[in-house]
Amino acid sequence: MLLTLSVVDAARQIAGDDAAFIARVAALDGACRRRGVQLTFQNDMHLYREVFTHLNDPRAFLSPSFDARTNDLSEARWLLGRDADGQVVSTQAYRFYEDDGSTSYDRFVSLRMFHHRPEETAAPDEACAPIDDAIEPNRHLRSWITSGGTWVHPKFRGPDAFGIHLSELLPRLSRAIGMRQYTQAAAVTGLVSVNLAKAGVGQRYGHKHIAPMITYSRDQRPWSMFYVWTDRDEVEVDSCEFDAQLKSARAYQAAE
Repeated sequence: MLLTLSVVDAARQIAGDDAAFIARVAALDGACRRRGVQLTFQNDMHLYREVFTHLNDPRAFLSPSFDARTNDLSEARWLLGRDADGQVVSTQAYRFYEDDGSTSYDRFVSLRMFHHRPEETAAPDEACAPIDDAIEPNRHLRSWITSGGTWVHPKFRGPDAFGIHLSELLPRLSRAIGMRQYTQAAAVTGLVSVNLAKAGVGQRYGHKHIAPMITYSRDQRPWSMFYVWTDRDEVEVDSCEFDAQLKSARAYQAAE
């Protein structure tokens, strides 16, 4: 069943009467709205792919993990941001990997991280080579959430008056909802390009750990990426730290 909800309504649906959680999601959503971005919570991953492929931005890379043509994305959700004119200005996605008896390492090297049936849909030269030392802390991870597909329109990429970026808000919002929706997930993981990682984007997304991890190649194009992750207990710590930043920004705004 396809759905489109406000993120606050999605939080209420997922969390029931947990007022603290709903307030946290509302604060993050409110910060996006102050930037002029109206968010909706979606589960149509075919629409996600359609939106992504029409962004006309060379920096927008559709991760194969979120490609509905080659994956079962029934456990994936995404946040769609539009401006006051209805134009798409942001995306953010997450998906849940259920314990199937294999580990995250197994899924990377077998390409099942990116394809439901890699033997049918992977490109002939597609390969993934994790660096053992980097993935070691999560080598035996069996159930987790992958967050990604973060894209922000150039006119919204700078910080707001309080130095807060949408690229900081959106991953935290999807983590807050995703980790509450999938309570069996032990961590939230992601992949960040080398250039973005060196610019500190992994930390701005709120991830607590970052390590060089994989070389992924497809269609004779190699990508070296950093593996980032945040354990479940650290998601709560990060949320509280960012809550304090948002409250400080709102207090400053109210005093103006």
